[in-house]
Amino acid sequence: MFLASTVLAANPVDNVVKMLEEMSAQLTKDAKTDKKVYDKLSCWCKSTIPGAEAAIETADTCIKEETATAKSKTGTANERASQVAKLEESIAEKSEELKQKNGEAAKRTEDQKKNDAELTKIITAIAGALEKLSPGKAFLQVTEKEMSATAAVLRGAMENYGMRVANALRPSQRKALNSFLAQPSYGAYQSASGGIIGILASMKDEFTTDQEFSAAEHEKFMAAYSEAKAIFEKTIASETATVAKKTEEKLAAEAAASEAKTAAEECKKQLEDETGLRASAIETCQTAAKDYELRTGDRETEAKAVAEAIKILTSPEIRSTFDKMSGAVTFFQESEESQNHKAKKVTAALRAAGQKYKDARFMILAQEVSLLKKREGWQKKVCAAVKKVISEIETDITNDLEEKNGCVQAINDLEKKIGDLTNDISGAEADLESINTAIETLTSQIDELEAIIAEKKKDMNEMTDRRSEEHGAFLEQQKFDSASVKFVKQAMAVLESVYKQNSFLQNQPQGFSEHKKKAGGSVLTALQNIVNTTEQALADNLEEENASQAVYEQFVKETHNSIVSAQETVDTKVGERAQKETERVNKEEELKGLNEIKSTEEKARKAKIASCKFIQDNFEVRKTAMNQEKKELVDALTILECS
Repeated sequence: MFLASTVLAANPVDNVVKMLEEMSAQLTKDAKTDKKVYDKLSCWCKSTIPGAEAAIETADTCIKEETATAKSKTGTANERASQVAKLEESIAEKSEELKQKNGEAAKRTEDQKKNDAELTKIITAIAGALEKLSPGKAFLQVTEKEMSATAAVLRGAMENYGMRVANALRPSQRKALNSFLAQPSYGAYQSASGGIIGILASMKDEFTTDQEFSAAEHEKFMAAYSEAKAIFEKTIASETATVAKKTEEKLAAEAAASEAKTAAEECKKQLEDETGLRASAIETCQTAAKDYELRTGDRETEAKAVAEAIKILTSPEIRSTFDKMSGAVTFFQESEESQNHKAKKVTAALRAAGQKYKDARFMILAQEVSLLKKREGWQKKVCAAVKKVISEIETDITNDLEEKNGCVQAINDLEKKIGDLTNDISGAEADLESINTAIETLTSQIDELEAIIAEKKKDMNEMTDRRSEEHGAFLEQQKFDSASVKFVKQAMAVLESVYKQNSFLQNQPQGFSEHKKKAGGSVLTALQNIVNTTEQALADNLEEENASQAVYEQFVKETHNSIVSAQETVDTKVGERAQKETERVNKEEELKGLNEIKSTEEKARKAKIASCKFIQDNFEVRKTAMNQEKKELVDALTILECS
């Protein structure tokens, strides 16, 4: 509504023109102000909506990347935790095994000390007895006290070290020793003393050899123990350092996963904010554009009507007509009183329709009729204006129909897209289930292979222990067989020195009968057979030992190769599982993205249904109303007798 602000001019037409010009100026001013505001809003829309969309894309990418990083780092942390647990278990096992080896070495060292002290004591006692019964001293020159002392040494050795003494002597020597110790007197000692010196010498040699062999074996054992200990300590130290490194990597991965999760949450918040901003901006900008378009259209229609009215009122024709009238005031007063009944009827009908349908176009038409009713040819111009409004109403009806059909099509398109997304989600879920099954299968296979590796390592350790026991038994047997050969050869040497001489005694005293050598050859042959048999046994045992060692080494080699092969398979499957876990992360992200897109599309469908609700619910009502408006205008055309 516009009000004139100037003083009325000399005649009424000039006053109306003045009012219309003020209305036109105000409309122009309002249009400029409205355009300025709308331009600013458009600028804001052009920068805000794309900016929000770019921020949404950035936030979405951030969420995917940070979520993937969090899952990847969590997987790394779990893997490091598993590795640390296995290493700590290995360290505990090796530490316990090293503890056992340390205990065994301490016990062996203590036993060796006791054994060495025992042998030293025996050897010292025997050496003392041999010194008293030295070969340069005739046995008859040995005093009863010395013989008793010797007997005491031998008796003590038998009482304290009976098993060692028994092992050091041949059966005949043990028999002779027992007989000697059983004599009741010095004289009886003399009768049984023929082989005592030889027995003592054999005992001393045996115990000395035994002591040297024991010391050498202990030295070998300690060397092997020291080497094994160094390996164990080095391995434990290496695994301990690895535990520290893996623990540090685990903590770093956990920290990175936590940071990635926090970053993902921040990006989700940003995504929500930017999505809300974009939706709000789109709604605001669309509403503003629609309102601006409506306001501009209404204003242009109004401005056009005002301009047309000014043109009519200021045309030379109407001015000339007015100038010929007796007086302007009288003319208008009379014109108002004598207006055509037809114009009054049309004006009333248009105003009634405008109020009924709340349509400004009817009011504008009524105003045009009021302004043009005294002009020549006014009916023709009013008819044209009415037909134009009828055309606009028909256009509105068409636009409503297009909008309604567009809503139906858009909703159908969204529902189809949501259906496609639902199918894609089902497919992604099936893929994810397949990946999880593959990961479970790989994990089971890895566990089985690791169990096989552990069993093979156990078998190899048990085989090593058995081989060590067999080798120890072999060395012990070789020691005794070698000693047997040595003593038999000593006996043979003694007999050969006798039986190979031409005479048994030189310068026999007068009255002694000639000594005849007995059948010593048979004894030497028997002894030689013992030597040959024993040496053959030594060779056979050595061959058997070498064969057993070869079998053991082949077993160790094959088992080691099998373990290496199994471990390579484990490593391959661990890599495959890691790849599957990466695929799972990607598939979960894909599934999440599909669900988010589906949610967005469902929201869009809901929003579209809401925005289309008015046109869908009111389409028929609006169509009926506009047809009624059209009918009113057609009636006006009938009244005006428009062609």
